[in-house]
Amino acid sequence: MTRVLPSAALARVVADVRSRPPVADLATHRALAAAGTAAAVAAPLPAGIEAVPGPGRPGSEIVRPARPVGTVLYLHSGGYGAGTPQLCRGFTARLAAATGLAFFAPAYRLAPEAPYPAALDDAEVAYTLELSRTGEPPAAVGGASAGGGLALALLMRIRDRGLPLPRAAVLISPWVDLARAPAARDPAPRAGPDERGPDPMTDPGYLAELARNYAGGTDPRDPGVSPIFGRFHDLPATHIEVGTAELLLADAVRTAGAFAAAGRAVTLSVVEEAPHTFPHSCPDTPEAAAAAARIALHLRTHLDLA
Repeated sequence: MTRVLPSAALARVVADVRSRPPVADLATHRALAAAGTAAAVAAPLPAGIEAVPGPGRPGSEIVRPARPVGTVLYLHSGGYGAGTPQLCRGFTARLAAATGLAFFAPAYRLAPEAPYPAALDDAEVAYTLELSRTGEPPAAVGGASAGGGLALALLMRIRDRGLPLPRAAVLISPWVDLARAPAARDPAPRAGPDERGPDPMTDPGYLAELARNYAGGTDPRDPGVSPIFGRFHDLPATHIEVGTAELLLADAVRTAGAFAAAGRAVTLSVVEEAPHTFPHSCPDTPEAAAAAARIALHLRTHLDLA
């Protein structure tokens, strides 16, 4: 496990985030996601990288170099209730430029209108679309927050169905336990082991609402909803990124422990004072750049890329 001290740039971002109330209702969440999507679509891409519509549900997209060396299926964040594939475009474009990989970000149905298993079904369809298109599975699977939990649940489902698995996975601030009451989660450490503070981005009550919306009538301990309760055998080499200033720190640590207990290859980077999904939410900080470099190295290593 790597622990990285915070930069001045990250401290400024976190201070700004802490000055504003966390998102606490679905309407606000969706409005912010829409604004973020518009900004992402308007932002320039790195040289040699393009964003094109992807197969499957409307809104899916592929961010790719001219001659991609493989494809990563990447699932967006948003608590299963908000978000779009375009929200992760800046991050996936950075990784596409660093690795030569294409990043296929599929749209999936959102709760409460479409509770579990809709998102997981849609993720599986996207996975099988890539499998049928090339005859091979995606080289890797990844995701952030709810998308990270969804990526892990997808890996378990395709393994159990006997489909070929990817060679690597990347999870950023994964939400893997929707059964544990957010208010009861251990607060994330801020400066030291005895100093505690709130997550600057996530309202515990709203997180609980999102969990109820997504689970619907399903037991939240079902591994499809909360993959921390699933079996970790035979899963691919996985890299996990998380910050200490987030309620989902425990989810990431427990996930890494479950991989290790099953004898699977796993690396975990814990970044001091970094907020939720910091490689996405703090893109102009040294921490985000370092996380992208770690993820790119993980992908290059396990996909045998030069």
